[in-house]
Amino acid sequence: VPCELSSLNLRKLSALDRVFVYATGEWLARVDGTLDDREQVALNALGEFLMLSPRVRDKAKNATLEVMQLPTGVRPDTYDLVKLRSLLDQRMRE
Repeated sequence: VPCELSSLNLRKLSALDRVFVYATGEWLARVDGTLDDREQVALNALGEFLMLSPRVRDKAKNATLEVMQLPTGVRPDTYDLVKLRSLLDQRMRE
């Protein structure tokens, strides 16, 4: 069921939580092996809504792509979300 971003409450999310939400969106948009224009528009809107700079979005995308290269691959049942969160925590400290 689609929902409007404006219906979401960001007050309880930490900065890292917001980056993780964005990175998860990156993964979901790329899980089929392509990123089409509508998905890119949605990611841009999500990044704006989460108040993430282009630099932070790029770090999130790169961490997402790195985890996608792990042996578990991009399959939803094996994608390592814990590793993604750990990488994001590490990258946001750099």
